[in-house]
Order: sequence, then C-alpha cells, then structure tokens
Amino acid sequence: MFTVLQGRKKAKPDYAGLHIRALMRLLEENKQGEVYISSVIYHGVKYLIHSDITGLDYSGLMKRLEFTEQIKAIMQTLTPRELMQVFPPKKDYDGGKRQCKDYYFTMQAMREHGLNKPIGREIGSILWDYMNNDLMNFVCGELSLISAMRRLEGKPGLMEKFAEDNGLTVYRKYVDITGKEFMQNGTTGEVHRVHKKRPRYMRVVE
Repeated sequence: MFTVLQGRKKAKPDYAGLHIRALMRLLEENKQGEVYISSVIYHGVKYLIHSDITGLDYSGLMKRLEFTEQIKAIMQTLTPRELMQVFPPKKDYDGGKRQCKDYYFTMQAMREHGLNKPIGREIGSILWDYMNNDLMNFVCGELSLISAMRRLEGKPGLMEKFAEDNGLTVYRKYVDITGKEFMQNGTTGEVHRVHKKRPRYMRVVE
C-alpha cells in the first residue's frame, strides 16, 4: 500500500499550444521583413520541440515532418548572423577539453560559411554544427520523426539501423495492454520486465 506524502505536482504549461497559437497569429498578419521571419522561425522551432509525437499515425508524422521542412526552408533565407540573433550559440567554452562542440566550434563553423551569407542549402551542416539547445532538440526531433515513420513501415529506426550495421546490440521497448513495460534484446530475443523506480513522495505503509 502506498500513501502520498505531498500534494500533486503543478501541471506544466502547454508550451506547444502557446507557440503554435503565436505562430498562427503571425501567419494571419502576413507581414514581411527580418523581424517577422525570425519570429516565425522562433515559434515554429519552439512548437516542434515541445510537441509530443506519441500516438501519431503515419499521416500525422508526415505532416509534422513536412512542417519541420517548411521551418528549415525559412531558415535558409537567414544568414548565420541573423540566426544567432534568434537562437544565440550556447556559452560553453571548454569543448576542446571535453572533446565536444562548444561556442568556439560554432563560431568557427559560422565564419567558414560566412556570417553574412544566406544559409541556403547548407542548412543541414549549419544546424549540425550549431550549439544551441533549442536547435539541437529541433534536429533530434526531426530524426525522431523519421525513425518513427520507418518503424511504422516495418523498418528499424535510424539509431537501431546504425547499431545493427555496426554490430551493436539493440534493445526495443514494448508495452502490454496492462501498461507494463518490457525490453527485448534485438540479437537474442530475450525479454526483461522494466521495473520503474518508486517516486520519492510515495512510500510503503505497513
């Protein structure tokens, strides 16, 4: 038996809803100029990174992917300098020490492209080299969409395909009709029950 030791957690704001409504207002106004375009990109990215794709069918995933590509197409019209005004590079400076991307890495990549040159077809490499949490989540979200669509087609997701191609073991999670979760070893087929950690605010009462 469990008892709750503290009150309910406060519900999180509907960030996806807030940003899609702001985006719709912008599109209805149909203004022009750098500020308008930057605002469309900002709210479009924020909507996508806060949206949950769980439960979407293939058609829903396709529409979400098409919207993602539309936002990327608008980004292509910006220069790296303009993009930095919307999503400033993350102020991490120890990438050389940790062997990872940091602010210096981002700025070097932007300078090599040209700070005042439209991003254009280099959108993929620009986003990949850009250290900003929102844009990194945006890129990861697109990869998740593609993986989800592949799974509905009966194919492995992108990371699963990479793991299989490189001889790595892939584990897949399944949920039965009672809500219990299981992990299956993609190599051996062995299945294990997932035991969730008990929340801190609950305890067993004798």
